[in-house]
Amino acid sequence: MNTIYRLKMMLFAAILCSALALDASQSTISGVASGDSLVINQTYTVTVQAKDTFGKNLFSGGEDIYAYITDPCTRGPNMSCVPSAFNQSAVNGGEKIIKLSDLRNGKYSTDFDLNHIGDATISIILAHRQAVVGKYYNSGGISGLPDVVTSSPDINFSWAAGQDITPGNSNNVSAQFTTKLISFQSGNCTVSATQDDGADVKINGVAHVSNYGINKASSTSFDYNFNAFETYDLKIDWKNLAGPGVIKLYWQCVGDKIIIPPKNYGYAEDLGASLLQVSVVCPEKYEQTPSTTDQCRTICGDGYVISPEVCDDNNTVSGDGCSTDCTVESGHVCAGGDSENKDTCRLWSTGFYTNDSVRPTECITKCGDGQRVGSEACDDGNTIDDDGCSSDCSEIELAWKCGTSVPNICTRDYKSVPLTSIERALQIGTLVAIPILITYRQILSCLQ
Repeated sequence: MNTIYRLKMMLFAAILCSALALDASQSTISGVASGDSLVINQTYTVTVQAKDTFGKNLFSGGEDIYAYITDPCTRGPNMSCVPSAFNQSAVNGGEKIIKLSDLRNGKYSTDFDLNHIGDATISIILAHRQAVVGKYYNSGGISGLPDVVTSSPDINFSWAAGQDITPGNSNNVSAQFTTKLISFQSGNCTVSATQDDGADVKINGVAHVSNYGINKASSTSFDYNFNAFETYDLKIDWKNLAGPGVIKLYWQCVGDKIIIPPKNYGYAEDLGASLLQVSVVCPEKYEQTPSTTDQCRTICGDGYVISPEVCDDNNTVSGDGCSTDCTVESGHVCAGGDSENKDTCRLWSTGFYTNDSVRPTECITKCGDGQRVGSEACDDGNTIDDDGCSSDCSEIELAWKCGTSVPNICTRDYKSVPLTSIERALQIGTLVAIPILITYRQILSCLQ
């Protein structure tokens, strides 16, 4: 009766777990699709709507979902970048695994960007929690119904003599561990098994360690080559004949770039048709850089001024003000250009100066340089007042005249002084001022 009841409970639990588990075939991925062109250095969001066997939104908290992203730099020819290790920053010449944020109601999401031109892959990986199934037997062999069934994140079990798995008096224990493995990248891993007593370790039904039933403590390692995104069945049969016992399994992969299974999880699987093949491209008004082939640059000559371009007059002809490499040529000014419009460039005349040494957009005068140009009234080669030309070159001072030589030569000129200016200057307003005005007018009459 006890055995039948236990069997029914195990069968019910299996059916319930199967019904509530994530169904990859019914889950959907949005935000990014195969064939998409993603702009370099731009942030994108990928979202997974996880569904259960009945097509309903999966209860949150039951699964962890990861995005595994490979950067084009890892495969492209003539790349100058250096592949980086897994990290949580932007993919920059390597690969990374990002755990998607749980948005509840079965929705998971993450942001990412790519930093190199070329083809990239985005894979959505599902990791089941505590999915290493352990079946423990108080008998000396693995047969019949197990006395205990557990789920754990790894294979790491120790047993001491006299310690029963279930109430009883057995000092002879066996266990069987099963799980699935998935590699995010093709490569070699060294798998190690610490065992006391012996154990058999099988991957896809092939034994790589065959010590089951041997009364001997040992640590055995073997190399195994995994293919990316293939699922592998792992089974370990362990038997302790006498005394304390232990069984542990761990692995080390080349470059630490293969996670089998993801840390703290015993089973991972590709989430349906989730291997998204995308292209990383340059944004509008940019082109791929020929020298490195994995970055972008502005297009000189397209009529759009985008940094680091200094000018762009919609051609790559030199001698017209904007050079072939989009810098302003000497003696020219360029104006009107921005990210939506081209520049208009022209020569500037002697005596004018540009308003910027890098990107001159207009010609300006410079008072004191001896060149009378533009709106200057005079320029005597300095910026001193009371010498005929004002300090800002805006006017010829009272009772002065300035010639046309370069620089202007200014001399006294009393004849040019209007009487009204003298009278305003005096403005004494008393009878004493009358003789002074009369005398000054007589002097001016003589000069004339």
